[in-house]
Amino acid sequence: MQKKVYVIIVTYNGSKWIRKCLDAVLKSTIPINVLVIDNCSTDNTVEIIKAEFSVIRLLEQQENLGFGRANNVGLRLALNEGADYFLLLNQDAYVENNMIEKLVDVFESDMYKTGIVSPLHQSVESNLDFGFQDHVKRYASSESYQAILSRKEGVYDTNFVNAACWLLCRNTVETVGLFNPLFPHYGEDNDFVNRLKYFGLGIRICAYTFVVHDREQSQDLRLGKLIKRETVSFFKHFSNVNSSPFKALVTVLDKWIRETIYYLITGRWKRMWAVNVAWFSMWVNLVAILKAKRNSKMKGAYL
Repeated sequence: MQKKVYVIIVTYNGSKWIRKCLDAVLKSTIPINVLVIDNCSTDNTVEIIKAEFSVIRLLEQQENLGFGRANNVGLRLALNEGADYFLLLNQDAYVENNMIEKLVDVFESDMYKTGIVSPLHQSVESNLDFGFQDHVKRYASSESYQAILSRKEGVYDTNFVNAACWLLCRNTVETVGLFNPLFPHYGEDNDFVNRLKYFGLGIRICAYTFVVHDREQSQDLRLGKLIKRETVSFFKHFSNVNSSPFKALVTVLDKWIRETIYYLITGRWKRMWAVNVAWFSMWVNLVAILKAKRNSKMKGAYL
C-alpha cells in the first residue's frame, strides 16, 4: 500500500529560495502532500506561493512562531490526516527528485529502531555543506565520516544531523513527540535528537541521495547570533533528558569557565560577552528549562 508522505516547509521571508524549493519537491517520484507554514513573512513569499503553487497548502501564521513551533503546526495537521512519513525541509533546501522515495525505503527496512533519516547535505557548489560535514565529523564514527566524505554510497549511523532535511516516520513522532517550544530558533533539533536517544531510536544518513542547502558556507559571527547560539548551547545541556541534573550542572559550569578563560586570554571579547550573557540567561530561565526536561521524558511530548 502506498505510504502517505507529507512535506512540511516553514517559510519566513523566503522569496529568494521558495520557487526553487517547491519546484524541486513537486518533482518527487512518489506522491506527496506539501504543507507550507509561513511565519508571517514581510516579503512576497506568500504571494509567490498563492500565485504559482496552487497545489500547495499554505498555512499563514499571525506571528513568527520560530522553526520548531511552526513545524509543530504542520506535524499536528499531518498526523491528524493519517500521515505515515513527514519530511521536514528548510525553505533554502532543494531535493533530488527521488530523494524522498529513497529515504522512505531506508525507513521501511528498519522502522522501529530508526527515528530520523537524512540525505547528504550539499552546498550549491556540490561540496558537502559545511555544517553537515562538521556534524558528521563530530557525531559519526571515523569510518562513517571517511565514507561520507568520499561519497561512498551506503547508509550510515550518526548521533546527530541538522534538521535542514529530516524524514520522520509516524512512530518517531508518536513516540518522541513534537519540537520543544523552549527552543524558538536554534537548538530545537539538538533537543529533539536527545529525546530520540532517550527512547532508543537512531539516526541514519542515506549517502546515495542528497539535498542542496543553499546557505552561506561559513558561521555567522554577529554578536546577536553568537548570543543565541551560546544560549542554546547552555539550554540544551541542562534540558538533556539523558543527563542527570548534577551531570548537566558540571557540564555547563565547565563550559562557562573554560570558554570564558579561553576567550579572555585570546582577546576574543565578542565571544566572551556572548558566553556570559548566555550563562546569565540560563539561570534566569532555569525553572522553565527543568520543567521542559520533565515534559520531554513523556511519550508523545508536546503533541
